[in-house]
Amino acid sequence: GWGAEQLLERASELNPKHFEANAVLAQLLCQRKAFLKSEVFFQRALELPPPPPRSRASDMHCSTLCAYATMLRDGRKDFAGAREVMEKAVTTHPGSARVLGQAAALTWACGGDLERSALLYRQALSVDPTNVETLLEYGALSCEEMGDVILAEEVYQKAVDLQPDHMAAHQALGCLLEARGANEEAAGVFLAALQLDPAHEGLLQAAKRVTAGYVPPEGPAGEVD
Repeated sequence: GWGAEQLLERASELNPKHFEANAVLAQLLCQRKAFLKSEVFFQRALELPPPPPRSRASDMHCSTLCAYATMLRDGRKDFAGAREVMEKAVTTHPGSARVLGQAAALTWACGGDLERSALLYRQALSVDPTNVETLLEYGALSCEEMGDVILAEEVYQKAVDLQPDHMAAHQALGCLLEARGANEEAAGVFLAALQLDPAHEGLLQAAKRVTAGYVPPEGPAGEVD
């Protein structure tokens, strides 16, 4: 709220090198879309030397870099600036799966080098190979932008294997199989997912497409909520 902002701004005035005051204030300002003012405090926080790795302060530094890049991308539409901040985050926190994954996504979204984005996704997955959301993003990049459907299928399959109840993973794998004409395999994926959520509308429609009118066990598709 306004009281917190005023207190933090006063703390920053008294001690411009107070990292936490500047970082928290910057993110509060972002929440009310005061993007230009927030940038002042992001920069003030991030011009300080980074804290020691694997410390609470290091985690906050990592979060602040990610928040700053997101603000530049979404608030200021400064895509080049957002990529630059995330590259700094990668350099400062090379072992952070979160930073690597967000840098990959931001590089892709901001029209950056797709090969660089793919490399960052691979690095993120080398740190945390079980992150299903990162796997799905990497699969989408591989399929949609790089045309590597074989790699995308492998990545989506790994996501499904890791989290069998993840509906988006099933949809991604099934739709890819359907797109390359492997309807029988796609049907297996969609129908397995429908065992977990028989009323999932997207999966119901997909199953109909590849099985000549799939009808769920509860009754005709039209009767499913």
